[in-house]
Amino acid sequence: MRKPPVIYFDWMQLLDELETADNKLELMTLLHQGIAPDTENVRGRVAVRVVEIIHKWLDQATKYFQEQTQQGFAESEWIKAINLLRKRLTTTWQLGQMPFLPGNIVDQIDQEIEKYVQNLQQNMVESAAKHEITGRLASFLRNNPISLIKEPFMIPKQEVPN
Repeated sequence: MRKPPVIYFDWMQLLDELETADNKLELMTLLHQGIAPDTENVRGRVAVRVVEIIHKWLDQATKYFQEQTQQGFAESEWIKAINLLRKRLTTTWQLGQMPFLPGNIVDQIDQEIEKYVQNLQQNMVESAAKHEITGRLASFLRNNPISLIKEPFMIPKQEVPN
């Protein structure tokens, strides 16, 4: 059983692992349970690393979404892609809400992700309007926006053996 991070090395090791992990739930749980770094300098370096991961995840989520939607307009496929993108954006937002991050950093991350989502939505609608003659795709995107679901991270309950 892994333990939540306590020292700088633990935080950085866990964040490095989280950056490329497929199943982020366990690692996010450990991060949210971790003991906040004890100095301003260390908290700042960990916060910088969190922001780097957030930028990478946003880029990856967008690229994956574009790959999934390149085949054309099949409504069911677009719905699946939008739902997956929303889930990835929510996970990214949750990373930026870690309890040890300073309030101003949390606010900046929140605003940055919100702006990113709005720009993505606007660019997709504009692109669809230019490239798809019937207007179905642009209408679909307006009616099914890529919205950020600000759902707080919930630490899963531990099963207690009987």
